[in-house]
Amino acid sequence: MKKLLAFILTLAGVLSTVSMETTAAALPEKLLRLHVLAASDSEADQTLKLRARDEVMAYLTPLLSECKSRSEAERITAGNLPAIAQIAADASGQRAAVCLVREGFGLREYEGFALPAGEYSSLRIELDGGAGRNWWCVVFPPLCAALAEEDGDAFELLEDDEKALITGSGRVIKFRILEWLSFLRGI
Repeated sequence: MKKLLAFILTLAGVLSTVSMETTAAALPEKLLRLHVLAASDSEADQTLKLRARDEVMAYLTPLLSECKSRSEAERITAGNLPAIAQIAADASGQRAAVCLVREGFGLREYEGFALPAGEYSSLRIELDGGAGRNWWCVVFPPLCAALAEEDGDAFELLEDDEKALITGSGRVIKFRILEWLSFLRGI
């Protein structure tokens, strides 16, 4: 009887992990991240990076507020790249190179949620060459802005299991398990 119970618990754990892995793999296809790289690690350049971030987010948030998909958000963002570059340059007083790219991101914890490692679409902003520390979050749906304002509406575009994955307790352990399973598949 103990062996049967152990088998059932193991099977339930495996199925739960597979479900989490499927959800985590689908999540990057729904998000557009913002990735801002400072000119250097100096305190002044890091402050300018945050100023550029704030101005770009203030510009993009109303533009993307009616979007229903990442592809729609990307299309609007792509049409505004020159304006975004100008806003980042004006806010930082530095040259700003702006593009939409696919980038690999590691596990990232934010206050109130975490995102699994994976390849995401990203609005990348490099200030004066981008040799300094970076800042990244989610511009669509506007999860970082929503958490700063304690507004849960941004999570509406995510499925219940996706919301639970990124906001649920024990998420870092879950993401470590997913990373471990991905590693084992690559062997």
